[in-house]
Amino acid sequence: MYQNYFGEESYRAGERRYLARTYLVMAGGLVLTFVTSLLTALFMPVHMQYSFSLSLILLLVQVLLAMSLGRAVARASYGTVVGMFILYSLVSGVSLSYIFVLYDIQRIFLCFIATATAFAAMAIIGFTTKRDLSPLAGVFFGGVIGLILLGIVGIFLRNAWFEVMISILGMVLFLGITAYDTQRLKEMYRAHGESALGRKLSVYAALQLYLDFINIFLYMIRIFGRSSRNR
Repeated sequence: MYQNYFGEESYRAGERRYLARTYLVMAGGLVLTFVTSLLTALFMPVHMQYSFSLSLILLLVQVLLAMSLGRAVARASYGTVVGMFILYSLVSGVSLSYIFVLYDIQRIFLCFIATATAFAAMAIIGFTTKRDLSPLAGVFFGGVIGLILLGIVGIFLRNAWFEVMISILGMVLFLGITAYDTQRLKEMYRAHGESALGRKLSVYAALQLYLDFINIFLYMIRIFGRSSRNR
């Protein structure tokens, strides 16, 4: 019992370090994105910030980077995986620079703090809950597909209240996904520990959590930042 106790304590300490490192990588990506967005908004010509073709190119690059990073986990080095995450954060920063054009900086800051608070609360729930959240994977996947379809409908409706409804649903959905992804992170550590694959999976999990945070923030600012748009 004595040995089992300290073995369990050692495992829990390693698990906490693993999660802390993952969230540190995620936080680093968010800082890069925030700084890149601000600098892009300050120095990029306005006509380029509103360019549909540039936005489409950036979106495609982000999708390709995310897919490539997922595949690279199995065969690439840890440094390569980290580099791809950094590149994704930078490209995402350029893509999100419109936020600093459309919204007041104070409103952006308040929404960021609110997002961080809600995100942390759901991450704690995901880390501490004894309930298995894996059965909700299908619900979350269906919810994301539903949001995409509603977003397409919203493009044609152009109704402010419909947009707010989508934003509320999206924010709640990604808060739930945050708890789910945190629990999956614990499962990654249980399966791979501090192995080379485990460390690379940690970076991939950081990307997933990063996307959760970004989505929550974007939905939140669409709800509470509407009155701050420049006209």
